[in-house]
Amino acid sequence: MTIKFMFNSPNDTSLLYACTDEVGESPFGGENAITVEIRRSKEYSEAILADVKSCLSGFTEYKYLGCRERIAREAYQLTISGMTYDVFFVFDKRDDDNIQLHIEIESPIIEKTDFETRYNKTLEALKLALKDRVSKDWQGCTWLIDDQSEFLCAELYPHFFRLENRIRAFVNEVLIQHMGQNWLNYPGLEQYKEAIRGMENSFKQTVPQFANINSSLLSMTLEMLSELMRDAKVYSNNTVLTSADISRVNEHLKGQNIKAAREFIMRRREIEIDLWSDVFSQYFADPEQFVTELKQFTKSRNHIAHNKLITLAVFYQIYNELSIFGAHVQNAASEFERKNASEELLDTWQYEREQDEYDEQYWRDRIFGETGVEIRDEDEIYELLCQTVAELYDTVSDRYHYDPCFEVSDMETPVKDGTTKVFTVTSNASDEKLTIFVSIVVDDDMDTSSYLTIEAKHGEDVIAKVECTYHNGEGHEGEEGLCVADSDSEYDDTEVHDFLEDLIAYIEEDLNPYVKQVSAMEYECGRHGGTSPVADFACQECGKDGVSITEDLLPIGKCCYCGYENEHYVCELCGTVYDDMGGDEHLCNGCMPRDD
Repeated sequence: MTIKFMFNSPNDTSLLYACTDEVGESPFGGENAITVEIRRSKEYSEAILADVKSCLSGFTEYKYLGCRERIAREAYQLTISGMTYDVFFVFDKRDDDNIQLHIEIESPIIEKTDFETRYNKTLEALKLALKDRVSKDWQGCTWLIDDQSEFLCAELYPHFFRLENRIRAFVNEVLIQHMGQNWLNYPGLEQYKEAIRGMENSFKQTVPQFANINSSLLSMTLEMLSELMRDAKVYSNNTVLTSADISRVNEHLKGQNIKAAREFIMRRREIEIDLWSDVFSQYFADPEQFVTELKQFTKSRNHIAHNKLITLAVFYQIYNELSIFGAHVQNAASEFERKNASEELLDTWQYEREQDEYDEQYWRDRIFGETGVEIRDEDEIYELLCQTVAELYDTVSDRYHYDPCFEVSDMETPVKDGTTKVFTVTSNASDEKLTIFVSIVVDDDMDTSSYLTIEAKHGEDVIAKVECTYHNGEGHEGEEGLCVADSDSEYDDTEVHDFLEDLIAYIEEDLNPYVKQVSAMEYECGRHGGTSPVADFACQECGKDGVSITEDLLPIGKCCYCGYENEHYVCELCGTVYDDMGGDEHLCNGCMPRDD
C-alpha cells in the first residue's frame, strides 16, 4: 500500500543545505576559494522522524537504509506496533526557488477478511503525523497517491451507487403515479426536458440495448434530480393576462424583444402543482430533514466519486449518514406504496395478514391444548390490563359515591398503546384535583411482557405509582411431536393493593388542605387558649364538625370537609355562630332570656 505526498518551498533552506568556503589549488597556480554546498537531507529526515517518534504511540525505532535508487532519496525502515514501514524522503532542488520534498510510505497489506482488522489505523496515524510535522517547515503540501484513502472510498461508493438508484426509482414511481408517463411534458418542466435531451442521446448511444426505455431520470445528474424534487413547479396550460399585461407584451414585441415578452408571460403563469409540497413531501415523516440529508448525500457522493481524501473517522461518519438517509428513503417508498396500493397489492396484504393470524392462532391453541399454558393475543392482554384499571376505578368510585366531600369523575377507557387521563378525584371543599394516568404497552408475542403503569398526580407531583406486568408464556414442539411449555403466562398486579391504600390515604388526608389547617388551628387554641375555628354543630351536608366560624379559615358557614354552605345565624349579643337548633334568628340559646 503506497502513500505519497509532496512539499514545496521550504521556509528555511538552511535546514536542507549548508554552504561552506574551501580553499584549493587553482589550475593557473596559487590558491582559489571555492563555495561548496553540503546537502543535509539525511539530517533533516532523521530530525523529522525523531519528532514523529516522540508523539506517535507504538513507534519504537527507525533504521537508516541509505540512499536508494538515486542521490537524496533517503530510505528508512520504521517499526511501529510490531509492523515495519518503508519511508522515503526524496529531495529535489532545481534552483533556490524551486525545492521540493516527496515523502513516500510503503506499507504491507493486512490480509484479513473483516474491514476493521484489514484497515491499518497505524498507517493513517503515521502519514498524518508526518504531514503535520513537515508542514511546519514548508509553505505547501500536495497529496499525490493514497491507496489507503482509495480503499475507504472504494468501500463506500457501492453504498452511494445503490442508494442513488433507489432515489431515482422512488422519484420515477411517484411522478408516473401522480402525473403519468409523460410527466416531463408538463408546462414548467421545459428546462429539465431540454437539459437531459443530450444526456439521453448519450445514454442510448452508450447502451443501445436500452434505447427503447424511458431514460429521463436515468439521464439526469443527481443535482438536477434533487432540484426537480425540491424546486420544480408545474403551471396551468392557460395563462390569464390583464389588459395592462397585454400592453406590456405588445411593447416588448414592438421593440422586437421577443425574449422579454416570453419571460413576462412566463412570470404571469399560475402554479398548478408544486412538486415538493404537493407531491413528494407527503411521503416523508420529516420533509425538511430529508431535504437537508439529500443535500449532504449529494455532497458526500461527489466527494467519494471523485476519490477525494478521507480518514477512517470520516468513513464512519459518512457510513452512518448513509444508513440513516437510506432508511428514510426506504420509509418514503413504503409510504408511497401504502398510499397508492393497487387492488392486487391490497388483496395480497389481506391474504398475508389472514394467513399469519391463522398460523399464530393455530400454534397458540396447540400450546394451550397440550400444555395448559394460555397464550393471550393483543386484545386479550389489553382487556386484562383494562380490567385492573376498571377494578381500581370501581373501588374508588364506590368509596366516594355517597361521600359529599369528594367527587369522582367518569372513567375514560385507556388507549392500547399510550397514556390516558383515566379519571380525577376532586375535593369539594378546596377544588383540588387528584388525576389518575394510565399507560399501557402491549406485546402479544410469546415470551414477551406487556406493561400497565398507573400514576396518581396532584398537579405536577407524583403521589403514587404502580406497574403491573403481564408475561405471555411460550412453548415449543418436543422430540415426540408434543408441545412442551418453556414459560407460563403470569400476571403480576400484587402492588395495586398498596397503591390503592396510598391513594385513599392521600385523598382523605392531604388532597383537602383545610383538614390539616383546622387541626393546626385547634391545636394552637388548646395551647394558647381561644375559640375553635369550627362551629359546635355538624355540617348539614356531610355531618362532620367542620363548619367554619372564622374568615381566617373559610367563609363563615362553609364546611371545610365538603364545602357546603350551611345556613347559619350569628348571635346579636355574643357573636356565636349557630344553626337553627341553637337559637332563634337573633339570639343564640345562651343569650335568650329565661322564664325564671
